[in-house]
Amino acid sequence: MPSLPPSCASSMQSSTGKRDNLFSECMPRAIVNQALVFLKFNSIEDTRVFTLKDLRPTDFEMGLIILEPYYIPCKAKKYLYGEMTSHRILTVVRQILRTQGYGLYSQERTISGKKELHYQIQPMIFGEGDNTPTAVHVEFS
Repeated sequence: MPSLPPSCASSMQSSTGKRDNLFSECMPRAIVNQALVFLKFNSIEDTRVFTLKDLRPTDFEMGLIILEPYYIPCKAKKYLYGEMTSHRILTVVRQILRTQGYGLYSQERTISGKKELHYQIQPMIFGEGDNTPTAVHVEFS
């Protein structure tokens, strides 16, 4: 029977038994939720659909400050400093969600003849004895 991993299990330990090279310590769920609030999410369980246009770098500046102590210094320099773009925010969100057994599900949609990706936070399920997560499929509304 598949189950959700304990907090930080998927990011701190890979299938080869090595630690993740991003974080110096396990990130508490409260910190992840606090960072997501800056991006206008209620919590990690918020299943609202969003696009890259919804991720504004100015909104996430305070979120970066609370995430910095958990990143290894060289990775913090790479991902948290410098010009923050929507794509970079999406990368950081994927990284912090992975620490809690969550991921981003994406779906391409065509609106008025223009293609864009829509994202949604979803829990990842780990199979019995399997360290490879798969996303739970939740329908976009």
